Amino acid sequence: MSISGPGPFENGDAADWMSELADNPSIEVLSQALSEATGSTGITYLDIPECAAAVAAAEVVAGLFGTPEGGLPLDDEVIATLWRELLRTPRFEQQVLLDHAIAAVGFVLKEKDESELRQVWEDYDPRMVDWTAAMRCLNDRILTISSPRAGIS
Repeated sequence: MSISGPGPFENGDAADWMSELADNPSIEVLSQALSEATGSTGITYLDIPECAAAVAAAEVVAGLFGTPEGGLPLDDEVIATLWRELLRTPRFEQQVLLDHAIAAVGFVLKEKDESELRQVWEDYDPRMVDWTAAMRCLNDRILTISSPRAGIS
């Protein structure tokens, strides 16, 4: 994995996953990346590619719901396709998507013996504080969307 910064899209594995999403823009692709990192599949340790995909997917979810950190590195047509599909998604399923995004980011932030991405940041990169802050910011933005007061469209 190549890391250029602490943001959700600033590593090679996230870029690879974003290319897959661009080739097949669908809520199902987002959901699948998040589900692999929620812990509900029985996985107790996430390798870097799954961590990076989950974080990128969570950021895309935040962006679709209106709270992106910067812009999404996706073509306007891809974003429009995802947005149209999200609008057709029942509110309950939108909430499930948000819940999975929250759970996925939480799982990636867990102790380094459960998240290889966290392990790499903790063991090898002096910008660990920046990465942790970026992940917590992402988590907070999704929590804000998910709160009953925010309302889901």
